[in-house]
Amino acid sequence: MPAAGRRAHPGRVRDSPLDLRAARRIGALAVAAGWGHQYDPSEPADLTADRPLNLRSLLA
Repeated sequence: MPAAGRRAHPGRVRDSPLDLRAARRIGALAVAAGWGHQYDPSEPADLTADRPLNLRSLLA
């Protein structure tokens, strides 16, 4: 069982709406890659990074 506040699955960083939905379906943290060519700002995500350099601060 995961610790309090932790998810059973690690996060997934993806730009595809289908991948973000799949991440949420398995209980993973869905992180939208806002720089990706398939990124859709209307697709719900747990977090959104506008560039790769921002991932470290988002996931810390």
